[in-house]
Amino acid sequence: RLTAGEVARLSAPLRFGLLALRLEGLGAAPAQVAIARAEGDAPPIEVPAGAGAGIPLAPGRYRILGEAEGGRAVAEVEIEAGRITSLTLHAGMSGSETMHLRNAP
Repeated sequence: RLTAGEVARLSAPLRFGLLALRLEGLGAAPAQVAIARAEGDAPPIEVPAGAGAGIPLAPGRYRILGEAEGGRAVAEVEIEAGRITSLTLHAGMSGSETMHLRNAP
């Protein structure tokens, strides 16, 4: 039981997965990448250039969009807690394509 002014420390493990993202065929200029939950209406977040080595995400289904001079690619991916999901976006991939990807422990 706490009284006014006391400080308590609580530990809550946060489980997330990593998205290892590669872009191919989108041109030489840096691509713009956005990630949004596949369900719901939350706005997409932009991914900083070079962040493909491991983007931490909460478990769930996401829509990934990559755009550059050379084209546009859209894919959906399932992120699982404690796993790395590898995704390569290729120019011309459409949003209707659902990718079944290998997850690494």
